[in-house]
Amino acid sequence: MASLPKGFDERNLLAVAAPGLTDSLFETRHRMFISSLKSLSGVEGVTTSTEIPGKQVEWSIYHLRDQSVAGKEGERISVLAVDEQFTSLMGMRMLAGNNFQPWSEGRRKEVLINQKAMQVLGYTDLQSVPGRIILNERDTFLIRGVVGDFRQEFSRRPVEPLMLLNNPLRCNYYFIRYGDGPVSPLLSAIRDTWDKTFLLNPF
Repeated sequence: MASLPKGFDERNLLAVAAPGLTDSLFETRHRMFISSLKSLSGVEGVTTSTEIPGKQVEWSIYHLRDQSVAGKEGERISVLAVDEQFTSLMGMRMLAGNNFQPWSEGRRKEVLINQKAMQVLGYTDLQSVPGRIILNERDTFLIRGVVGDFRQEFSRRPVEPLMLLNNPLRCNYYFIRYGDGPVSPLLSAIRDTWDKTFLLNPF
């Protein structure tokens, strides 16, 4: 049976679950952990996400619509919270617009949407989507760009409408892209880095 195209690069990728216990210093430790990982021999990049590839996305936002459309019920769109490194490290296609700027607490809620989300939201001109505002009764989001569809779930289910939300502190996983060297020494170095950073959380 032929494998389905996934739309991202899954080679040489390690996933590490984020700490289960967090406190007021989590943001500092989170940034320190990523910085330390990037300095390890063999590591080519690090990113974060709320879900690992192959798993169903549990988080959805309902009743989303373009701000110019009144009286419409809106659409359900699945959400992955990621950081600004996610699309490049995962080898995803940016079809229109730009990637995120580095996240900060005061930055507006920014998203990238996939082609399927673009379709259900009623957009037909790819190049006009970046800069549009989508909202529901609770939240407002700025669309920074459109990425190619990718299979978060490795199944024959149709690709779902999906948006990538720029919020690395909501991460459940760290993803580490490594080179072609041996993996065992890298795993040991990652464990040591974890133990020095997240003292209350076993690796």
